Amino acid sequence: MIRVETRVRKSGNSLGVIIPSEVAVKGKLKQGDQVDVLVQKRGSVLREVFGTLKFDEPTKKMMKEIDKLMYNE
Repeated sequence: MIRVETRVRKSGNSLGVIIPSEVAVKGKLKQGDQVDVLVQKRGSVLREVFGTLKFDEPTKKMMKEIDKLMYNE
């Protein structure tokens, strides 16, 4: 499995994603190949769980570190 980060783009009346060429080469993909796509909107899971609670500075720093670990930033 190859993880790729890309943006959703408008394509006619639909939305689509572009697979970068280096990822296509690495995955040995060619036009017409069938692939599975896992769709997950990017965001902070902790922010979704805790909503609009106010955090103190050390907690904000910890959340950023967790985001980095979860999303490989």
